[in-house]
Amino acid sequence: MIYIVTYDLNNPDKNYDELFETLKTFTAYSKILKSTWLIASTEPVAALNSKLFPFFDKNDSLFIARLYQDYNCYLPKTAISWIKDCETKKLFGTNETSG
Repeated sequence: MIYIVTYDLNNPDKNYDELFETLKTFTAYSKILKSTWLIASTEPVAALNSKLFPFFDKNDSLFIARLYQDYNCYLPKTAISWIKDCETKKLFGTNETSG
């Protein structure tokens, strides 16, 4: 599954290197914008939040959501290539629900 992770880091005195290193530990990752990453993981959102949340201060913001194949983007070529590779590997979920 592919997740979008986006954040606002508001403490200029804090070193966020551990957060960035943790984001790099997932199955695959791409930093697509200044404060936005795509990560591949088989874990649910709650588990991802548990891994990332300890690196945030109370005035920071974090948003994690599963990304489905229905998207549109204007990104650097490296990010688009990463996304296409994930599509080829069928890492995206579908937005269909089972009933």
